[in-house]
Amino acid sequence: MSALKRIILIALLAGAGVKPLRAAYFPTPFAAPDDSNSFFRTTNDNSFAAGVLYEEGSGSGGFNGTDQKSTLGNVYGTGESFLAMLRSPRGTVRSQLTTLPNYVQLSTAPDLGGMRGMVDIAGHVYQKQITLTGGTNLNFVNWIPGFLDLALYVPFVIKRFDGVNLQRRQFSAVDMIDIILDQHTQNIGDFLQQNGGLNVEPWQGTGLGDPTFIMRWNLPSEFGEETIRNLHSYVYLGAQIPASKQRDEDKLFSLALGNNGHWGLPLGGRLEFMFNLPVSLKIGLGVDLLWLVAESRMMRVKTDLTQTSLLLLNKAKVQIKPGLTWRFNWFVDGDHLWHGLGAHAGYEFIMHHNDELKTSDAGFSSEIIGTTETAESWYANLVSVGLKYDLSDQFAGAPMAPIIKGFMKFPVSGKHLVNASSVGFQMTIHF
Repeated sequence: MSALKRIILIALLAGAGVKPLRAAYFPTPFAAPDDSNSFFRTTNDNSFAAGVLYEEGSGSGGFNGTDQKSTLGNVYGTGESFLAMLRSPRGTVRSQLTTLPNYVQLSTAPDLGGMRGMVDIAGHVYQKQITLTGGTNLNFVNWIPGFLDLALYVPFVIKRFDGVNLQRRQFSAVDMIDIILDQHTQNIGDFLQQNGGLNVEPWQGTGLGDPTFIMRWNLPSEFGEETIRNLHSYVYLGAQIPASKQRDEDKLFSLALGNNGHWGLPLGGRLEFMFNLPVSLKIGLGVDLLWLVAESRMMRVKTDLTQTSLLLLNKAKVQIKPGLTWRFNWFVDGDHLWHGLGAHAGYEFIMHHNDELKTSDAGFSSEIIGTTETAESWYANLVSVGLKYDLSDQFAGAPMAPIIKGFMKFPVSGKHLVNASSVGFQMTIHF
């Protein structure tokens, strides 16, 4: 390996020591390792590849628990209940609330079918992600067929939750309970801060995402037929390293920039068929899996079954066992449609299964804590389209061959998900 290649590889590996974090609430369907927009291949002819993947998008709406489009505040339900938030408090929160005038009347007041005391939340989620990618062929492993390579992804992430507004929903009935509610909800943010230490101001976070190492095996097969030229079969296994602070539980709109402190184990497989046509056509499909290791941390929890998922005043130490995340990916690539110009179209289905929450803290119930909708499964159906240009002809004889690609990605449907379309750009250089 030349000195230039060593310098680039060392720089990429050095970035892996810094910390990332992924969203625990309000998930967005953004870039992940080995999706159809970030995948690259090394061979004996191109023993090293490096590049950058940029993606940004935003949304002020989402998909609720029944796969219907909703406002951002209704991603986890039909609204947040101020009345239910006051029920069954624990510890210092209980001591604080019981000193409020008319607390008993409020905490025992009927919500009239989920209509009275509801709070509507509005906001806007924005995300930008820059991922450095690098890979090298492990040519010294020559005792297995095919190619073995090592890939590294180091994301830099900016997330923002702004345009925040919390407002009590208007209700036609007017009685003593509604008059008391008016007194306590003139400024909901002040009430939450004073009685539960929960900040509802707009939030922004910037930092590194979880570095991901992937060992990948590529077994090419020659068909020699008129239609199918060859097949590339991939199997991979890797690790995602948690290195950054976790979601701030005292800020309602705080979003994680990585896996929220969990170690990750990504693995999967992929097939790519190359066709003998007037243009170079590639059809691929793959399945990716991600297991996250269980861990314990302090988090906002429900103390009553009637409580909603975001307006929570109590915290407890909870063991979190994340559900499995998996993705099915199908795509079509046309290369050299006109000189180096190519096109891409793809479909992805991403599914994250229910998280399991348990606590051993006295006075709290695992059965109640586990009913929060933020721990329920979420999924996304995504479509992506793009254009790319292969500059290898223009760099003939040079020690590197760049490929430039632009793409758009947007969710068609989903559950408990921010409806965030995105645009992106990728450049990969093969040495």
